[in-house]
Amino acid sequence: MERKEKETQKQTVKKKTSANVKGSKSAEGKCKNISSDTAQNKKIAKDGDKNIAPAVDGGAQVKKERKKSIFGSAFFWTAVFVAILLLLALNVFGTFSVSPDMATANLATEQQIRYGSQSKLTLKFDKPVNFEEESTVIWTVDGVEVQRGTTKQNESLTLQHNFSSVGKHRVTAQVEGYDNLTVQKEVEVLKPVLTVKVNDCKKVYGEENPVPQYEVSGFVDGDDAKSANFLFVPQFDAAKNSAVGEYNIKTVPTNSKYDVQIVGGKLTVLPKTLTVSSQNASKIYDGSTDVSGKFVLNGVLCGDTVTLKYNSAHFVDKNAGANKQINFDGAALEGKDAQNYRLAVNSVYGEILPKTVVMCDFAVSDKYYDGNTNATFGILGNFDGVATGDEVNVAELSARFEMPDAGENKPVIIEKCILGGKDAQNYVVKYQENLTATIKTAQ
Repeated sequence: MERKEKETQKQTVKKKTSANVKGSKSAEGKCKNISSDTAQNKKIAKDGDKNIAPAVDGGAQVKKERKKSIFGSAFFWTAVFVAILLLLALNVFGTFSVSPDMATANLATEQQIRYGSQSKLTLKFDKPVNFEEESTVIWTVDGVEVQRGTTKQNESLTLQHNFSSVGKHRVTAQVEGYDNLTVQKEVEVLKPVLTVKVNDCKKVYGEENPVPQYEVSGFVDGDDAKSANFLFVPQFDAAKNSAVGEYNIKTVPTNSKYDVQIVGGKLTVLPKTLTVSSQNASKIYDGSTDVSGKFVLNGVLCGDTVTLKYNSAHFVDKNAGANKQINFDGAALEGKDAQNYRLAVNSVYGEILPKTVVMCDFAVSDKYYDGNTNATFGILGNFDGVATGDEVNVAELSARFEMPDAGENKPVIIEKCILGGKDAQNYVVKYQENLTATIKTAQ
């Protein structure tokens, strides 16, 4: 009985063991599945990391692009500019006002201080000062108080003053309660200035100097020219024959009480105009504009050396006439004094005389006696002496027999010969001599 129970227990244990083994295998399979799942998940995660990385880099790139767009935008720089203006308006850049004991002062004066004129002196601080409490500003000249005010009055920091004499004076500006803002300065007061205003003048080379018009201003203490011993008459620093150019007033005299300055007073010496006259510049018509002859400059001052230079001279046209203008090519003045002169334009004249031409080969026709002296030309010849290319002919011609009686070789007198053609005005005609014809006996 006991033996059966032991076998029964062994079988039970064996079954449990077998069941446990099966369970262990089942669990091992599940573990394998879990491990497989875990590996797969790791692979997915790894692949996911690969996909996620660009996204992360893309975000950084977006941030960079956003930052770049912000700094490159007009709005950003406009905002910066406005901020700077606000900072300047708020005195951020070292211009905060300070308390009086933190500043220093100096006296600024005009470049020149003159007796008889109001001078300006200004008390200046090296930085803006905030006077929370009102302080007194006292100005003294040579130890004598001349002005008093307060720091709340801007005009108190400036002294307008007429000094009592020429020379050195001690000026003090004191801000009560602040030794650091009290300054002293020695100023030099100069003599008053007399201003002589002189009108500018002009003259032509060789003329006497003009007397300039002028006026004097700047007298003080009731002075005038006589009481100030200022009997000055301005004169130009030029002589009658001073060269062309500009000249100022001669040296200004000194005066014990005044300094003297000249305003204006310029003398301009202008060139003298020369004319040209001709000697033997007339000619007989030759169909050209050429001029031969001698030309003389008129108006040169005694002792000056000036000559006329030119390339060629010619009449304004070729036609005969009196007072015909002569033009020069390349005309200029030469000589050591030439700069003091100018040449008048178109100032030279000459004359072209008409040329005499002679009638040649004119013939009068024979006629029968008719009781009168009328003569008729049968042949119109030519005119000897006409310039090449000129057009000259007969416009009108008349003649008569000396006697109406019949006969051979009877003298004929030319009564009129008027020239025609476009160049006829340049000629005069000389009648043909020994002109004859026959008056035949009436039939």
